Amino acid sequence: MKKTIIGYVLLASIVWTLGFAQESWQTHTRGLLHQSVFNTGALGVQYNSFRAAYSGDSLRTPFEWPGNSYFRYNNQDYWYYNSNGGGLVMLCDTGRTGRRADYLILDTVVSATTRGIDMIGCLGLGGGGTYRDGTGIFYWPGPAVTKRTNYPFRGDGSWNPSYDPTEAEEIITSTVKTPYGITITRDSRAWSYPGYDGFIIYDYKFENTGDYYKYIPGNQPDTLSDIAISWIESFYPSYMYANQSGNDFTTAASKQLSRFDLKRWMQYVHSPDGRPEPTNYAQWSANGINGGGLTAPAAVGYMFLYFDYNHLMDSSKTRFKAAVKTNVNEQRYVWDANAKFKQPWVIGSTQANLSTTKILSHVQGSVGSRYNVWNPSNSAVGDVLMKQWLSPQDSTYWYGRARPNNNYNYSSPMVHSYALGPYLLAPHDAFHVVVAEVAGFGPGRKADAQYRDYGGGNETTIGDQIDNNFHPIPSWDSVITYRNAPTTISSTGGIGVRYTPEYGIPSYIRDPNVVSIRDVADRCIQLYKGGPLVKYDTSQYEPCAQSTAFPRYAPSPSDVATRPGGWNAAIKIPLPSPVLNNTSSGNTLSALGWNSEVENPPGTVRPYLNAGLAQYQVLRSTSKLGPWTVLETVNRHDSRYWSAADGSYNYPDTSAKLGSDYFYAVVSVDSLGKKSGLTNIVTQRADFRPVKKMNKVYAVPNPFFFVSGAAGHRLDVGNSKISFYGLAKNVTIRIFSFSGQLIRTVNVSNEFQSYDWDLRTETQKTIASGVYYFTVQDNDTGDKAWNKFVVIH
Repeated sequence: MKKTIIGYVLLASIVWTLGFAQESWQTHTRGLLHQSVFNTGALGVQYNSFRAAYSGDSLRTPFEWPGNSYFRYNNQDYWYYNSNGGGLVMLCDTGRTGRRADYLILDTVVSATTRGIDMIGCLGLGGGGTYRDGTGIFYWPGPAVTKRTNYPFRGDGSWNPSYDPTEAEEIITSTVKTPYGITITRDSRAWSYPGYDGFIIYDYKFENTGDYYKYIPGNQPDTLSDIAISWIESFYPSYMYANQSGNDFTTAASKQLSRFDLKRWMQYVHSPDGRPEPTNYAQWSANGINGGGLTAPAAVGYMFLYFDYNHLMDSSKTRFKAAVKTNVNEQRYVWDANAKFKQPWVIGSTQANLSTTKILSHVQGSVGSRYNVWNPSNSAVGDVLMKQWLSPQDSTYWYGRARPNNNYNYSSPMVHSYALGPYLLAPHDAFHVVVAEVAGFGPGRKADAQYRDYGGGNETTIGDQIDNNFHPIPSWDSVITYRNAPTTISSTGGIGVRYTPEYGIPSYIRDPNVVSIRDVADRCIQLYKGGPLVKYDTSQYEPCAQSTAFPRYAPSPSDVATRPGGWNAAIKIPLPSPVLNNTSSGNTLSALGWNSEVENPPGTVRPYLNAGLAQYQVLRSTSKLGPWTVLETVNRHDSRYWSAADGSYNYPDTSAKLGSDYFYAVVSVDSLGKKSGLTNIVTQRADFRPVKKMNKVYAVPNPFFFVSGAAGHRLDVGNSKISFYGLAKNVTIRIFSFSGQLIRTVNVSNEFQSYDWDLRTETQKTIASGVYYFTVQDNDTGDKAWNKFVVIH
């Protein structure tokens, strides 16, 4: 068997080299959380690759919350960036041999002691955190990733006849193949509904197809046993943004806290204080630019919503029983009433690097390989103290389940592991696991300080930490202190920050009742499970398909899809935002147009809507993150903007400043006050039409001090753009240094008479101070013009 599988892997590597398989991805952008999904099993983008390639709105996006966060400040790129990527780690037996080393793939990159681990799409897994591509060794990409957009409106603003109000608005499907013959299909879903836009739900299907690789004929699936799977992901609360100055993981400003929410089955991280911007905190907080004055406002993590129970192995058949520590009486607690291991198998947290040696114990069921479980007989690790923070029923529920490792705090907060198993799969059989990524504005609200999560402490006092691993929930509403709080890495003297009482909730959060990651997680559970909203601080969520201890078990993905109301059964969905088009107002392009389709939903859609339309709100901002100014409230068939002749609205922005770039959106507001998501953001420039014949061209501002006077150019943060005016429709601009060296050539074809240049050369270097000349050629008529400008740093 060993020779056979290794032969398959070598052949598959050759096939990959010949180009028969290609990595592909699609990105969720509909909600507030943006994430790229790959057909390698990976989520997100490796940190170093992303940082080197990203500029502006990248197609490949990591865990970005809030989405659309890119901006430039002091001639640097900034954005919110919350993950170093993720994937799966897997081990299993074929059932034909008795020793793992006889049939599992050998990771030849490191020592033979780590043989058997299969890293599917994981990023940053080499020693010391070096990225290692496992394609052709650990996995093979499946077909190209597909993205299905279930949007209410078509591009022309009419109702989409294929729109399904019982489904998510974005569904991305990806497939990856493994050396075990398990094919993994992942369907991920995202929504734009305010309050339900901060999570993405992933339905993983593990199927024993025997398809080691599609170009190898004659594969027959084996019965696979002792299958253990760990979901690996690294999390940072806006790491890239906060780390622009430090650029490492070692400074106090880069530290974060790990926590495990037992009630919600949720692992997450957050900064100790939201990381106030050191220079512009008061200004950015007061006016809301760049998302506000906190550079690391996010609490980000993941949670299990459902895992298959029927395919879990019982104690008489699994070798994982060797991992049970009888010296501390774990055998009393680790089995359920059906002699199956209680889940999860492992909960872990470690530093940024994730070598195979380190991760092997997360999925291996051998002697001494497993972390401790919650065990009231093991007072040496303080498990009995969980009764102080959980109800007797809930603490009994967690006995025998995986317990986070002891340094689950700020020392090892980055890479998280969440493992299930062991499972059994017969040929052509399959099981499902549903996981959700979640993000919110801080770990909790002020009132949540009465509750406690595991973690968030200071590892440097090991004895105290072991005695008291449960700590209060902080927030961005107030500052709290608690025993072993790592205040040395916080700027506020405690954990948390007093932000919202002074500056309010950021405008990118569209539902004021859904702010923190706990708020988001509760809505995520509600949407998946169906039924009323539950605050799980006082109730235990049960993601298991079956449970004798708790009747609140979760539905399977097929049950969710087929129940009345489908994926949206628990809620009434908001009206969609109308599709916007740019219309001309006089000589300037600064107006919005939309039709009245949202006022007349089809009969197949109407029963699922919250209420009918009452009015529209026209919003404007200089950033996709806001703050958003309500320019006008437009009532239904408002005579000021409504045209009965064509059934459309036209709103001119008479307050727009010439030459400025703005973001606009129109929100639908129903008769009960519920608003649509910001799904129709468009960019417009208040500008004149192109000149018919060029005469004089000029640069604005001149001289240029790396600060522009145009609102869209971000006067308050000093973005680096200069505008050329007086242009024809189709021109070529050439910029020269004072000595006559050509430093940039730009071809421009648009509906404006101006063009913005970011002061970068052909090699993307920022130009130095000095005098520069530019020429403009009309490519249609051959007319030419020139002028000069001055740059001062």
